[in-house]
Amino acid sequence: MPEDDDLVTAYETDLASRVAVVKMALREADIPFMCANDVVSTIYPVDGMAVVRFQVFRRDAERAERALVRLGLAGEKAGGS
Repeated sequence: MPEDDDLVTAYETDLASRVAVVKMALREADIPFMCANDVVSTIYPVDGMAVVRFQVFRRDAERAERALVRLGLAGEKAGGS
């Protein structure tokens, strides 16, 4: 498998309110992504119960970061701090 096809974590948060915003940003930028723990966060919709990790292909990581920078979210990790 080429290295560009590796998945990397573009963003992670335990804030339910951020999950929808990050999904919207990645979809608008036409960046394919996967969410790890997204189902758990809907079962336990209380902030801090589950960290949702947004994974993108390595080849899309820079575009994902730019999309998140536009929202002021780049560089943040779990906890949404």
